[in-house]
Amino acid sequence: MKDEKILKLLEILDRKKECLKAILSVVKEQEKIEFVQENDLEIFEEYIEDKEDLIITLSQLNQEYEEFIEQIGEVSSNRPYSTMEQQAKLENQEIISLSEEIQALEQKSRVKFEAYVRKEREKIKSFRLNNQMTSSYYKNMNGRQLDDSYFMDRRK
Repeated sequence: MKDEKILKLLEILDRKKECLKAILSVVKEQEKIEFVQENDLEIFEEYIEDKEDLIITLSQLNQEYEEFIEQIGEVSSNRPYSTMEQQAKLENQEIISLSEEIQALEQKSRVKFEAYVRKEREKIKSFRLNNQMTSSYYKNMNGRQLDDSYFMDRRK
């Protein structure tokens, strides 16, 4: 009976690991984006949508894992681990290392994206400033046409 529970645990952990590998694959592709071309932002958004679906699946697997752990209770710590328990422990360690790798890549990707957003904000700010300056220039020029000319003599 204990072996059946451990097999179920291994199965859940294996599905979590596969889901994390899929997320890692998407994150690695996402990291390659340099935000240089026009369609890079669209591709980035597609990767985010793909990750979102995978994260929902991972969240469901985590919920299933937590419920299963609650059902089986704590494993007795006074007896040696069986081979399957050791395998479950190794699977869990692999999941943790995959999660850490994903976090590191996500941080790199986040830095790139924030740099891209900053650069785009500066472009918008510059564009607004140019528009304001142009508008101000034309307002001043139009306003001066209504007044008397500076070069005309006021004598009649």
